[in-house]
Amino acid sequence: MYEMKGCLESINRLYQQLDDRISEKGGLETLFGLHAKIREFVDSISTSELESILNEIHKAKESLNLVQHQVTQIRLWKEVFNSAKSLATSTG
Repeated sequence: MYEMKGCLESINRLYQQLDDRISEKGGLETLFGLHAKIREFVDSISTSELESILNEIHKAKESLNLVQHQVTQIRLWKEVFNSAKSLATSTG
């Protein structure tokens, strides 16, 4: 019995320390309130909306891959031009 009481006191002390660290206004109650609001928001999102978001993410990734490829090509051409310019000025 004494062991259980010590355990509960320890849990209570840890909760209080965590509560103090999280926020001066509301502590864990605020955190749990936010959790409930986030849960409500997630539940309100339809599967079709999620599918639409995934499609937009896919399009954005494709666009970023294209931009990455183009930047890589530009960098390569710039290096080629700089090398040719350097070679022309050293021989000319």
